[in-house]
Amino acid sequence: MKVNLLTIHYSLNYGALLQTYATVKVLQLLGCEVTLIDFVDRNDIKERVRIKSLITNGVRWLKFCLFKRSFYPRLTKRMYSFDFSLLPEVDCYISGSDQIWNPKIVGDKLLTYMFASLKPNVKRISYASSFGLNKWDIVHNNDVKQALDNYSAISVREDSGVEICKNEFGIEATQVLDPTLLFGDYSELIENVKPKERIVCFKFIQDDNFFHCLDCLEADFKLKSIIMSAFSPKMFFDKYRHCYNPSPRKWLKNIASARFVLTDSFHGLAFAIIFNKDFIVLPGHQDRTTRLSSLLDILGLSERLVLDSNDFELRKKSLYKKIDYERVNALLSQARSDSLAYLKNALFN
Repeated sequence: MKVNLLTIHYSLNYGALLQTYATVKVLQLLGCEVTLIDFVDRNDIKERVRIKSLITNGVRWLKFCLFKRSFYPRLTKRMYSFDFSLLPEVDCYISGSDQIWNPKIVGDKLLTYMFASLKPNVKRISYASSFGLNKWDIVHNNDVKQALDNYSAISVREDSGVEICKNEFGIEATQVLDPTLLFGDYSELIENVKPKERIVCFKFIQDDNFFHCLDCLEADFKLKSIIMSAFSPKMFFDKYRHCYNPSPRKWLKNIASARFVLTDSFHGLAFAIIFNKDFIVLPGHQDRTTRLSSLLDILGLSERLVLDSNDFELRKKSLYKKIDYERVNALLSQARSDSLAYLKNALFN
């Protein structure tokens, strides 16, 4: 089967990059010939070339480009507005995972990521598309409903997405795993990584709550930490050790080798689970916790979500206990089986 895949593949974001990689891998294992639709938000490109962000984005851009050249499938001609005529003829269009249906992320491109401009009779499905919001408070519901009604099968990543589809648009959606968790085999990217006795942090928002938790973890576990982050002018005056702009493979290896993971990232959480790491999730945005809590609930790990430093102190003893990955992996295996069954049925039936 030939498919065109639309997702946020170009972002300078480790999660977006690796979920694209994983989606392609799963589809190829199912016998699909995958073409990646090279649709890009021009505003994002402009942001990268601003003078003040050249150092930060330039280094990461190069590392991401090298990864894409090695592991991405064939791409279409680049387009900044969706043009059906530029795409190869295929059996099915797939809107992929990550927050492609979050209006706060994609802005006025929301309907594009819902294939609104495709002809109604063209087969389209979604896999683990995410609204990324606890609730839907955006206008244009009629346009969104019309676009979603043209799908033959819709799956979303979070339980809140199921509720949004049902309550806002009258559509039944299936909750499935993020493709990074569905695929799960990253041996070609991390090779023979060796475990290291250290705490690995990947946090978008580094605030007082974060540093309090990190200091406690270092002291109580008697471990050093490393913070994966973008370039910072404080690097020469910071008491913490940083890994600035790691390559995607280095980012993955750091998590795979960690003794403990502290993160507010959905994909930081996903890979901590994939590599069976003890972890704490400390959200940066309280209005976007559904992405994290939904996954934690599926795997019976909701207690690993920490609201702030006070919550951390109250539950420190239980948070330091090792995770029972025999139980977690059994739940993950069942969720993988269910998610793969959905994808097969959506594609071939």
